[in-house]
Parts: sequence; C-alpha cells; structure tokens
Amino acid sequence: MAHGQAVLIITEPLGGGEPQYTLCYVAEEDAAKAEHIVASLAAPNEKVKTLGVVPEAAIQAFGLRRGEFRHA
Repeated sequence: MAHGQAVLIITEPLGGGEPQYTLCYVAEEDAAKAEHIVASLAAPNEKVKTLGVVPEAAIQAFGLRRGEFRHA
C-alpha cells in the first residue's frame, strides 16, 4: 500500500443555509481516482474535492485497503 488522499465532501442543505463539510481518507494514490471513489457514492447535493496526500502510515493505521475510504 502507498499513500492515500484526503477528500472533502461539501453538502449543500436542500432548504438553504450553511454547507456541511465531511473529511474522508481514501486509500488511493491518484487524486482523481480518490475523488471519483467518493463522488460515486455522493448525493446530488454534494460536491467532492481532493485536498491532498495522506501518509501511508495513516492509511495503514485506519486499516484501509486500496479503493476503500472512511470518514474522519
């Protein structure tokens, strides 16, 4: 396993108001692929944005396998 990516999910409330932010750690080196993994499960009112690299040690500590992710 190698490093992963931090991905932010921005949820726009359907009734208006302030967005909610959820941080995810993705076991995928490629930023575009990591974003796609999370976006494939996102709701229509959610935007997904890759923030940066997560060290390999953190991905291993979370017990993630390639292609898996978890919320922070």
